[in-house]
Amino acid sequence: MDLRLFRRLDRRRQPGQGRLLRVGLPDRLDLGGLQLDLAAPQEFQAQQRVVDVVLDQGLALEGVLQAQNNLLVHLRHQPDAYSLRLIFDSQRIVSRDAVELCNQSPSREQIAAKWDHRHETYRQLIDQSRNLRGLVGNGLAAADGAIAAARMNNLSPTDDIRGNQLRHLDALFTHIDRRIAAITRAGASDRSYLLRVTIPRIDLSSGGAVKEQRARHVPLDVPTKARLLVTVDRRLRAPEPRRPVSPSSATERAAFVRSVTGPTQEGSIHHERSL
Repeated sequence: MDLRLFRRLDRRRQPGQGRLLRVGLPDRLDLGGLQLDLAAPQEFQAQQRVVDVVLDQGLALEGVLQAQNNLLVHLRHQPDAYSLRLIFDSQRIVSRDAVELCNQSPSREQIAAKWDHRHETYRQLIDQSRNLRGLVGNGLAAADGAIAAARMNNLSPTDDIRGNQLRHLDALFTHIDRRIAAITRAGASDRSYLLRVTIPRIDLSSGGAVKEQRARHVPLDVPTKARLLVTVDRRLRAPEPRRPVSPSSATERAAFVRSVTGPTQEGSIHHERSL
C-alpha cells in the first residue's frame, strides 16, 4: 500500500460524503523496497487500526477545530521549550488566517479585532522566546498545532463557515491561551524553562581572531520582569469575569449581621437613659 494514498485522501474533499473516512492499515507496508511491519502486538490484534480522514467540503473548518481540540488535550502535559515555540508559531498562523474567515459573522469587526490582537500577541511571544531553552517535556502538542496551522492555510474565505464553528474556535482560543499561560508560568516556577543570557565577557582561552561572547542559562523567572512572562501575564491571560451581585443579597447580608450583633450602640445608650 502506497503511503501517498493517505495524503491524497487527506486532500480529497467531496461534498455529500461523510465527515470521516476510516481507512484500515495493512500488516506490512512497502515503501520503495523498504518493508515496514505494521502488525499489532499479540495482545492488540483484536483491535482495528484505522485512520480518520476529513472529507466533507462543507465541514472544512471542522478539521481545524479537531486539531485545536487535540492541541488543548495534549497541553495537559508540559512541552519542551522548542515545542513551545512551535506552538506559539502555529497559533500565530491560525489566528492570522482566522481573521479572514470571520467576514460571514454578524459581529465580524469585534471578532476580527480580538483575533488580530491574539495574532500580535503570539508574534511577540515568538520574538521574545528566541533564547528560551529547556528539554523537559514532549512535542505532542506541537504536532497538533502544526496540523491546525496547515489545515487553516488550506481554507478559503469563500468556504461555507457556520456561526457556531466560529464560536467554537473562539472558545478554543480562550482555553488554549489560558493553558499556555499556566504552562509558561509553571515552567518558570519549577525552572524547567531556561533563558540564555549573554555575559559582558569574552572567552580568551579559545583560538581565533574573533571571540564569541559568553552566555549562560538562567531560570526564566530570574531576570526581573522578563519580557516573555510580562507578555504572558498582560496579553495572554484573559481577565476573569466579575460575578454580578444582586442588590437583594447585600440587603439580606446586612440584616443577618444586625440580627447576630443585636441593637446598635446608640440604641443601647438611649435604652439606659430611659431607665
